[in-house]
Amino acid sequence: ANPESGAEARLVCKRDPGLPYDPFANIRQASSVNSGELFPESHYYRLEATDVTGNVWTNPAVMLKVDHRANAEILAFTCDYIEAEIAAQGTAEFAHFVFSDDLDFPLNIPTTSKELVRGQERVMFKPTLSSGVVSGMQTHYHKCSADKGAQAFEFVALAVAGQPAPEGFDERLLESIRFSSATMASPVMSEVSRAGLRVIRLAKATPLNNGMVSPPLLGSGASQDFYRLMGCYYDYACQNVVGDNGAPLSAKLGGLFTLKCVWLETIALLLCVATEGILEDPLFKPLGKPKSSLLGLIKDLFNWVKKAPVEESLRQRALSAMGSMKANRAVDKMYALAKAGAIDEGDIASWKFLRNPSAHGSFEVQADKLQELL
Repeated sequence: ANPESGAEARLVCKRDPGLPYDPFANIRQASSVNSGELFPESHYYRLEATDVTGNVWTNPAVMLKVDHRANAEILAFTCDYIEAEIAAQGTAEFAHFVFSDDLDFPLNIPTTSKELVRGQERVMFKPTLSSGVVSGMQTHYHKCSADKGAQAFEFVALAVAGQPAPEGFDERLLESIRFSSATMASPVMSEVSRAGLRVIRLAKATPLNNGMVSPPLLGSGASQDFYRLMGCYYDYACQNVVGDNGAPLSAKLGGLFTLKCVWLETIALLLCVATEGILEDPLFKPLGKPKSSLLGLIKDLFNWVKKAPVEESLRQRALSAMGSMKANRAVDKMYALAKAGAIDEGDIASWKFLRNPSAHGSFEVQADKLQELL
């Protein structure tokens, strides 16, 4: 098992004399699935592997490759992760992640080290660790001291003492890490201790593929706000989790973090659509709704248009165009957010500039205004 290829196994089983070698078995197996068809369930197996200490490592769906030889059957498979459940040692509850890429948490704890500069030993004093409080949980992030050349970065969150951690709190933590770092970070190792059980997962590394969307807070001076923001998102995710899919905002934002090597027109469209999707969240639904007095005037306006001395088709077209006046549009919610100081009106102007042209295929990138567009 390693971060480069996940978990691999190759088993060589001597052929049973009662099962003679069939030289055409591999050909029949290869031709049992046609191009364009899903692999049937008979091609999948469940993995249960017991290590030397008795821990059982599992994966629910492994595709097995069988190579028929004259003297042996060779079984091989790979899977993206393996997982084991072990009795927890002690009562402390925590989540422990190891990432293969640096998530650029703001470093706020300095350490001392000695380095040779022009043959002279010099003591260096610089920030190398990141630490803060996320919704009452003490968290730490730092680079791992690994023996091999590959780098790794470690994140630990200690649950609040005396309070049981909520079910799935590690997944909600991962959602808040992704939001705060603007990445689709996935750990190559996770260790979660909760309710007397410790779950360990070893997984294949997934490239971050960072795109153009930057983290909401940057720089070492932002560490206090960084962890406060992470705590706010963690609380939101815990309160709004939907089954195994996490919080609604996580699903809508996740696709933006990997916008890389695609057309700027595509990025503009996805940003605008994601903005509207976020504003559809129940959190924002009440914002910018017309007041009852305005709704009364809108009703009078509709009645006036219905009696207008023009063709029926034109009246229906006008009524259809006016339909959105009864509800709060995305831009109405944005103005309410701007009035509350949550966003700038410049953000609204940018969204208006991008939204309709990108949605209707008329968006064009002007070379002399590329920097302004970015």
